[in-house]
Amino acid sequence: MLHALIVDNDTPHALLLAHHLERAGYRPRVEPAGEAALAAACERRPDVVVTELALPDLDGVTLLHLLRDARALPAALVVSRSDALDDKLAAFDAGADDYVVKPCAWAELLARVGAVMRRREGARADGAPADASSPPMLGGWTVDPDARCARRHGMAVPLRPKEFALLQTLWERRGRVVTRAELLSAVWGYAPDTTTRTVDSHIFALRRKLEPVPEHPRYIVTVSRAGYRLVA
Repeated sequence: MLHALIVDNDTPHALLLAHHLERAGYRPRVEPAGEAALAAACERRPDVVVTELALPDLDGVTLLHLLRDARALPAALVVSRSDALDDKLAAFDAGADDYVVKPCAWAELLARVGAVMRRREGARADGAPADASSPPMLGGWTVDPDARCARRHGMAVPLRPKEFALLQTLWERRGRVVTRAELLSAVWGYAPDTTTRTVDSHIFALRRKLEPVPEHPRYIVTVSRAGYRLVA
């Protein structure tokens, strides 16, 4: 049975989420604060962490960083009332695989948990990407599939797992427009009709790390009303 750690001091919401996860086959544990959650995760490593950002001691982003440093960060979702882009980017940078804004339908939240778990399991099963011998990409970049990072003139540019998967997907389709629906399906395992700004948030984060001038991207370009294209 998969173990789920829910970190949220909104007790009614946390208990309802635990109920739904239990019905979906998980063994949930609820912690109302970051310090207790960190101890619980290090004691018995969960398969997925679902955390709020606003916690009474550690904030959710700090918790994710500490779990990552302790090598106890499994699949992770942030479920928060904050819709601020800065909060979303901070969460993704700390290791979150997805970000859901409260309130949301329980069916959607469970679907997102399932999608994150499938992506993690798929990544472990597949190993290195098929295009592991990619030639230099753009502007001095190369892809290092073993380290799951990009390299610019030999220097590693660390990427979060979803950032790497997104970059890899764009590289495999370089030169053509890739729709948001295609990216959601390939990287997150979502249904084609899912509505979310996750792709845009990750593109923004990738540009900050890889573009010389992120505000005026040269390589990861937006195609209006269509999607994104990696310009090779």
